[in-house]
This record gives sequence, structure tokens and C-alpha cells, in this order.
Amino acid sequence: MFELVVEWVYTGKYSLDEDDARCQAAARRVRATTAAQAWILGNHLGVDGFMNFAMDQLMQEHSQGVVEGTYTLDTETLKMVYTKTSEDS
Repeated sequence: MFELVVEWVYTGKYSLDEDDARCQAAARRVRATTAAQAWILGNHLGVDGFMNFAMDQLMQEHSQGVVEGTYTLDTETLKMVYTKTSEDS
């Protein structure tokens, strides 16, 4: 994030295009969090197929984040999943 300040100091602006690694990492975190929320919803509805699809999406985003060096699951997301799902899920 500090590099944005440096860019602004030298150019009077900063750019965030979709190819920017920061934007890609942020988008990956949003997709991972959305997949976790979908998994929770599937748990509440008791729809195993939906839960499996959501978990596949979550794992795909997380795995790609590991490859890129950008961790996608923060502790708040993990806490949300833990507290909002049933014990037997």
C-alpha cells in the first residue's frame, strides 16, 4: 500500500488497474470470503452439493493465493465459518 503513496508523491496520482497484483489479491480475498459465506448458507440449508461447490471454489481461490504468495483466508473469515456453522458440519 505504501507504494501507492510513493507513486502519488512522484506523479500526483496512483493507478489501480485490474492487472495490478494488489487488485488481483484483493479480488481473490473477496471471492474466497464469498465462497465461505456460500458454504455457511449451504450448511444452514442442508444442501451438500452446494456446500461442496462452495468449498471447491474456496479451495481454488486459496490454492491460487498460496501460489501467488497472497494468503486469501483471514482470521475473521475463519472465525465466521467456525461460529456460524453447525458442530457436525
